[in-house]
Amino acid sequence: MAEFPALPLFTDAVIADCNHLTDEEFGAYMRILIVMWRSPGCKIPFADAWLMRRMGGDASKYNELYKPLLQEFCYSDGSFWMQKRLLKEYRYVMELQQKRRGAAKSRWEKETPPMQNACTAYAPTPTPIPTPTKEKKPPIVPQAVSGKNQPDRFEENFERFWSIYPRRTAKPAARKAFAGALKKIPVAELGQAVRAFAASCKDKDPKYIPHPATWLNQERWADDGLPKLKPHDPDLLAIHGGLEFEPCDDGLEPFDR
Repeated sequence: MAEFPALPLFTDAVIADCNHLTDEEFGAYMRILIVMWRSPGCKIPFADAWLMRRMGGDASKYNELYKPLLQEFCYSDGSFWMQKRLLKEYRYVMELQQKRRGAAKSRWEKETPPMQNACTAYAPTPTPIPTPTKEKKPPIVPQAVSGKNQPDRFEENFERFWSIYPRRTAKPAARKAFAGALKKIPVAELGQAVRAFAASCKDKDPKYIPHPATWLNQERWADDGLPKLKPHDPDLLAIHGGLEFEPCDDGLEPFDR
C-alpha cells in the first residue's frame, strides 16, 4: 500500500496543462503521476528499463509515448525523474501528516494517566559507580626574585632600544612591535642586532631607514650583512655613548606577558 493512497488532483491545472494531449497521451501521463506518487520520495529512477517495466509497455511504446511526456512535464537530476507540482504536494502532505501525528501524541500524553507503582517492588536500586577524577593543582606562577618589577624593566629596555635606533618615528607603534619581538628573540640578542643596524646606518639618509616598528615587525634583526660588533666597539661607543641592553638578572623574561 502506498504511503499516501489519495493523490490530490487539481482539475483546473491539469486540464490547462494537458489540453493539447490526446486521450492516449493523457492516460499515459496520469499513469506516470500515479507511479511517481506511490514511489518513495515522490520520484522515479532515471532508468529506461525500470520505467518500461512499470509502464507495462515495450521499448517502442515507451520511447514514442512515455519518454516524450517525461521530458515535457518532468525534470531530472541525473538520478531520478520528478514532477515539480507533484513534489510540492507530496511535501505538503508529509508536513501535514507529521503535524497530525505530533498533535495526536500530545493529546494522548495528556489523556493517559501516569502509571502508579508499576513494578517498583522488584526494581533493583542501581548502585552508582564513582568516577575517578584527577585532582586539579593550581598553576605554578614563577615569582621574581628581584625587587624590580617586570613592566619597569620592559620600559627600561624599550627606552634603550629607542635611544639606539637611528630613526625615532612613531614611538607607540614601536613600543607595541618591541613587545612582540621579545616573544621571538632574547632582549640581549635584540640589543646587539639594533646596535649593529645603527652602526650600519651611520652615513645613511634617514628617509631610507625603516621605521622602528617596521624593522621589528619584519624581524630585520635576522638580516644578513649586519656588522658583528663587540661590546666596546669604538664606532658604537662614539654613536651611542656605550649604551647597552641589560638582560634581566632574575632569570625571568624582561616583562610580564
